[in-house]
Amino acid sequence: MRRSDFARSIMAAARDEIDKVWEKAKRVRDRRTMVEFEKACAALGKGIGAEALKKGLECIEQRRRSLRCSGCGRKMERSWQERTYSTLAGDVQLKRWYYYCRWCRRGTAPLDEWIEGEAGRLS
Repeated sequence: MRRSDFARSIMAAARDEIDKVWEKAKRVRDRRTMVEFEKACAALGKGIGAEALKKGLECIEQRRRSLRCSGCGRKMERSWQERTYSTLAGDVQLKRWYYYCRWCRRGTAPLDEWIEGEAGRLS
């Protein structure tokens, strides 16, 4: 993914989120609708942040090549699998590579290891 594609996809998501906030702003008439507007504004940052994180992680996965099995040293097979990650930016759903060794019957998803790490989550 090129930088311009990355920026374009995030800007499209930002425009959609801004439109939602704008619609809520037009309806502010009392305290209740003001609270809804305030919540929409707070969610705006998370929504755009989650989209940027998703696109960045997808970019990492697109560059990833083959892996060799740590048990037998053979090249592992791979397939795309969807996964939802909980992050500070909110839940991020994306496709990531899952590698599987059919000889050793071991599987791994490197992105899971990066994100979950020793603490169990990226955030």
